[in-house]
Amino acid sequence: MNTSNSESAMTAPGNPGERLRQAREARHWSRAEVALQLHLSEDAVRYIEDGLFDKLPGATFSRGYIRSYAKLLGLDGA
Repeated sequence: MNTSNSESAMTAPGNPGERLRQAREARHWSRAEVALQLHLSEDAVRYIEDGLFDKLPGATFSRGYIRSYAKLLGLDGA
């Protein structure tokens, strides 16, 4: 039904990491697989997905990690 499509669009998560997690899970990829591809630790991938950006090395790195993760998944890095 169209209602569920419009509802899911309106309830899009505010945390970019949540969208990345959903896209990763839709591809049936583990955090370990993503970490290996991005040359990051599994903890870093978890921090991104959980929105714990303060646990990453800095804002510049956080943005770069998010963009790289999005690119890996075929999403817009912006």
